[in-house]
Amino acid sequence: MMATILLSATGLLIGLLSVLLSDKHFALGVWQQSEPVIIATHFGASLCWAGLAVGWRREPSLASMLRSPLVLPALALAVWSALAASLAEFPGLALLGAPQSGEGPLWYLDLAAFVMAAWRLRDENTRIHDVLVLIGGLVILGVGVCNLSRTVTWLPFRTGIGFFGFAEFLGYSALALLPVAWNARERGNRFWSVIAAVGILGVLMSRNRTAMAGFVVIAVFLMPLRLTIPAWLIRYRMALVIAVISIVSLAPYVLLNHVTWFHGTFSLWSRSILHSVIAPHVFDSLKTAFFGHGWGHFTEYLARHVADTGISLVDGKWKDLYRDEFHSHNAALEAAFATGLPGLTLAIILRAGIALGAAPQAGRMAFGFALALALTDATWFMLPLSLAPLGFALAALAPVRTEWRNTAAGRQGSLMVAVGGGAVTLAATLVLFNNAVMTGRLEACLSPQPAIVDCGHVQVPTDPRGQNFDLAVSISNSLTASQRRSTTLELSPEHAEFLSRLIREGAERTKSNGSALLPIVIANAVGQSAFPSPTIPWLSMTPELDAMWREEIIRLIEIAPNRMDIAAIYLNWLIAEGRDGPDDTLLPKLEQLQPSHPVVLWFRGVRLIADPSSAHQANGLNMLHRAIALGAGRFVPIADDVTKSLAH
Repeated sequence: MMATILLSATGLLIGLLSVLLSDKHFALGVWQQSEPVIIATHFGASLCWAGLAVGWRREPSLASMLRSPLVLPALALAVWSALAASLAEFPGLALLGAPQSGEGPLWYLDLAAFVMAAWRLRDENTRIHDVLVLIGGLVILGVGVCNLSRTVTWLPFRTGIGFFGFAEFLGYSALALLPVAWNARERGNRFWSVIAAVGILGVLMSRNRTAMAGFVVIAVFLMPLRLTIPAWLIRYRMALVIAVISIVSLAPYVLLNHVTWFHGTFSLWSRSILHSVIAPHVFDSLKTAFFGHGWGHFTEYLARHVADTGISLVDGKWKDLYRDEFHSHNAALEAAFATGLPGLTLAIILRAGIALGAAPQAGRMAFGFALALALTDATWFMLPLSLAPLGFALAALAPVRTEWRNTAAGRQGSLMVAVGGGAVTLAATLVLFNNAVMTGRLEACLSPQPAIVDCGHVQVPTDPRGQNFDLAVSISNSLTASQRRSTTLELSPEHAEFLSRLIREGAERTKSNGSALLPIVIANAVGQSAFPSPTIPWLSMTPELDAMWREEIIRLIEIAPNRMDIAAIYLNWLIAEGRDGPDDTLLPKLEQLQPSHPVVLWFRGVRLIADPSSAHQANGLNMLHRAIALGAGRFVPIADDVTKSLAH
């Protein structure tokens, strides 16, 4: 019994503290804020699964917990996501999730483990449960204050500590404290008001307006109103709850994409763009309608299809084009894109299950919290650091476990689930930790003051996600840092050579990778050599780099036909170098791939109007007119007076 409690409590504690690992002092891997959190969350969940497995003989209700609507939908979504991952373009990515969040099959295994571990502690060891709640509340309060001190000028202090680059993620963890406070009040715990106050304060400090609206929803449901519910509504309670959750989950998507006046702020407009990146690809074939494209694939589709949204890729108005966007900001849309209609259904049921699986006396709180969670999910995204707090929230609403008994077969089956869940999450922990350590060496070798001296022996690891995104980001981060770096912190020749080696390695990997992300980064990296910079004098254009640049552009256009903005940089450089003549091989290749694209028409037209032949000049002018009409200005910087003159 003690081993069970100890393992469960330790796993939950690691989950609650995981957010602290996003501080720069715990940097690990390429995504130095999110990777430590993901690894810690999986490890914490593996301990919770171990605790459930160790105590299975003395735990008659384990099988019933697994069948509960509070747990079963998460397990079902984990299993379905794993099956669907085998058909994804990048199966490893679909299994492990995006490196920025980890959302995928493992995420939902983690959630199920945290719910059951917290559930067990609530019923068997209230003191440890309440201590963990106190720790979780202090963490939320501390993280909120630290993040607030970085952005609010009127605070009399600065902590110098920050967690992630935005505060809104805290809204989920703070909301999760409200059901816990309700349960503490039901148990007669006099500190319930403190827990509730921390939750409310955390929501406010998160500045997540959707989470604030969720708090209002919970408050309304807890009002002491006597309502007479018709008998027919009670009979159809399950269908009604699922319908309401579905509407709340999808309504913001419908409004943002079909009601123009709803784009009242940049944030809302930006969300509509993120939605439109993947919306055309949800259910775009029978296969994807059933299995989806796989978790974590949003960034890939953003790279491929951002131009399809109709925004300009050169005017800088959509600032999120240059940010690390990895989620559509709508959980229902993301689930449909990642796992098809079955996954979407399970994602809706998972949230509805909060109300359907709660204890009878928790009905109002459970339904209010389910709606609050669905509402927040409709415009934001959860990070893994909120899974343990969410586990406590769902456990707080759960019925008492001692009322259940199960058959021997059911208990043996529950043991297999617990052992399997623990083995999978522990394996993921080890794989991700090993990858983060190895990619961290790349980052160290590219830093101004490298921690690793002999970078010549540092190898680029094989990406377990299969996308080589970590290599792409390492190269991109290094070049960005080089542009910002003062001359006193320039890379040494040895480390400059290391970066050049990474670029060549990346170019080699793009030949068999199939991702659009690495070709974009390699093309941009080589492109910088065409425009001399005092901070990166060691990167200069050579015939080898020129050929590599063209090859990466062609490879990109084959994968993402509308990313001609990347090709336009090279074609403009050829004009500046006076090399836009018959010897150029890129434009003819692009004409074969996309003959009617406005960028192709624009650059062919520019070349034709420079031809001595009047017929060619007339044809070139016609092409320029067509290019402008088709939106060439979204891909190529064109002066306003030129655009106006050619638009008529």
